[in-house]
Amino acid sequence: MTDQEIRDLVNRAYDAFNRADYDTNLALATDDVEIVTVAFGETVRGKDAFRQWQQRWKTAAPDGRVQIVSQVIGPDAAVNECLFLGTNTGPLESPMGPLPPTGKSFSSPFIEVWRFRDGKVASLHNYADTLTLLTQLGLAPLPAAASS
Repeated sequence: MTDQEIRDLVNRAYDAFNRADYDTNLALATDDVEIVTVAFGETVRGKDAFRQWQQRWKTAAPDGRVQIVSQVIGPDAAVNECLFLGTNTGPLESPMGPLPPTGKSFSSPFIEVWRFRDGKVASLHNYADTLTLLTQLGLAPLPAAASS
């Protein structure tokens, strides 16, 4: 894939997520796509798991949207620095179980490393700043250095 093809695919995928168009993203992924959520210690594989992973974030924030801050494109890979922006009006699935909605808005940074095979997304590793997200939602205290 060329750098521009990769950039276009990533942009289409984030746009589809923003519109909750999961079918578009499943068409852009390999059948055995691997999704790793590092902060949760979670790895899932396959298109059904990819759909559920996307739906989990949209359930927590139906208005949630991804904004790309910067991208680094390489041979068959992309690193995307992004913000996930929205309002927490639904339960947020976590390793500790669902967290109740707070009604609070958030702007949470994350990095994703995407790898491609045969022109499709083969893996996505998500490195989300969950402490920032939980702090903004009022579900975690401010770190000591930030509150002083």
